[in-house]
Amino acid sequence: VRTYAAEALAQLGIVELPGNVGAALKKAQDEYAASLMTFGDNAGDHIALGWFEMERRNDPAAIAALERALKLAPSNPQPRVFLGVIAARSGDYAAAIREWKKVRSAQPGYPNIDRLIEEAERLRSAPGQ
Repeated sequence: VRTYAAEALAQLGIVELPGNVGAALKKAQDEYAASLMTFGDNAGDHIALGWFEMERRNDPAAIAALERALKLAPSNPQPRVFLGVIAARSGDYAAAIREWKKVRSAQPGYPNIDRLIEEAERLRSAPGQ
């Protein structure tokens, strides 16, 4: 039950809480992340873990999980979308654009991919970038 609560709260953007509740949430998050690795050869679990770690702002763990997902399912666009989000969030718009263009090349109809690319291109060319 705790692990489901950790996932549900992350989906709502809640990844930190103060005090004892926060400590309990952190423990539940760690249990949830560990549960996703029960079957290490499942790309979907690696994608879920990548997303979850991305939400927790644990980018190294997110990147590792997403890269593993790509090895297991190279045609799945989700890991590349999330890798692009991580890159854009860190200000590396060129890397984000590269990832998202790979998605668009493989799946031209992927939802909002053109908008993501356009926004990253706009931010990349903004003064100070």
